[in-house]
Amino acid sequence: MKSLENEPFTKISQKSDIQVSKNGLKVSENRTRMHENGLRTPRKARYRKIHAYTKSLERYKLERERRRNVRSLARNGLKQQEIANKLGVSIRTVKRDWKKLTRYINGQFNRQVWEINAKQREKERLRYEGLTIKEELRLLRKDLRALKKRHRL
Repeated sequence: MKSLENEPFTKISQKSDIQVSKNGLKVSENRTRMHENGLRTPRKARYRKIHAYTKSLERYKLERERRRNVRSLARNGLKQQEIANKLGVSIRTVKRDWKKLTRYINGQFNRQVWEINAKQREKERLRYEGLTIKEELRLLRKDLRALKKRHRL
């Protein structure tokens, strides 16, 4: 995409459909083009090139290492101010890193819980597979009794 930032300014009449005449400003009737099928389509607009901010790999690695340090220092029982002083960053940076870490840790925990539940569901499915309805009911009653006993204790 071509950038328009370094191009010289052009006259209004060259860029748009506004024309200057003796009677004043006049808008051109040719704002849309006709296609072969009879439908009108708007002219293509010119857009400026947008530069997106992207984090460099080096900066990403530095942030990841700092977060590891924040996590290890927090495990050792240091407070936010002490962690910030030790790493040479602001308290706000430590808070932001800790917030990202907790999201990551919670996500890992939730994933592990999901995997354990999936294994248990598969185990239960295999346990009841191949049984008749009567045998399944007998096994279910047995499981319910065991659950009731476990919750009473």
